[in-house]
Amino acid sequence: MKLRLCSLVMILFGLGYSFVHVSAMVYKRKLCQYQDCQTPVYARGLCFAHGGGKRCQQEGCEKSAHAGGFCVAHGGGSRCQQGSCQRLVQSRGLCSMHGGGKRCQQEGCHRRSQSSAFCTAHGGGFRCQIENCTKFAKSGKLCIAHGGGKRCQVDGCKKLARSIKR
Repeated sequence: MKLRLCSLVMILFGLGYSFVHVSAMVYKRKLCQYQDCQTPVYARGLCFAHGGGKRCQQEGCEKSAHAGGFCVAHGGGSRCQQGSCQRLVQSRGLCSMHGGGKRCQQEGCHRRSQSSAFCTAHGGGFRCQIENCTKFAKSGKLCIAHGGGKRCQVDGCKKLARSIKR
């Protein structure tokens, strides 16, 4: 049964379904009560977009509340236990930089795993969808050279977007 379930999940992902919708189909989760909404229920019979789940306690903020009753931007969520690190916890009380999250399954490797059980150096991650391109996809299933990754928001500009360190 487990093999069949895994096969079904992979087929649905291959057809372009999101994780949320695949889990609803495979695990038969109830759908949102909002008219014509096909998203699985988050809480109180509604998906998150239509009012399911708790909201951030910061006045005027409509984001999802995490540990502490606030969204991540307003200080919610568990923080890394390593020294003075303020990053969000991935697992085991640590952020991904300090050992939290899934690790590569290659013997002797301590890097983070990507889309599978392995890091990019050992075969994990997604490759660019352009034929004969072996680079890693960033977003939109493309590498940076073929248009993947976040782009500048100025009309007509095709350069990569850069975050400003504050």
